[in-house]
Amino acid sequence: NPDNSYKDVLLALRYGVAVMFSVSILFIFMPEYLVGFFTEDREVIKEASYYLIVVGITQIPLAIGFILSGALKG
Repeated sequence: NPDNSYKDVLLALRYGVAVMFSVSILFIFMPEYLVGFFTEDREVIKEASYYLIVVGITQIPLAIGFILSGALKG
């Protein structure tokens, strides 16, 4: 049923974007804290924090791509 499928994809997009938005907030605003779980080396924490900020910015488009790709397969 195309109408129900469309509504289901929109619902999945809402949930996916909400979850990934939460993850991106953590990645963007608390990267040092997250990396600090794995190492105490200040230089590694600094460099990994830059990476997490970039990854945090891409989380929402990534979620949208995964969900729409799955919708087209279904």
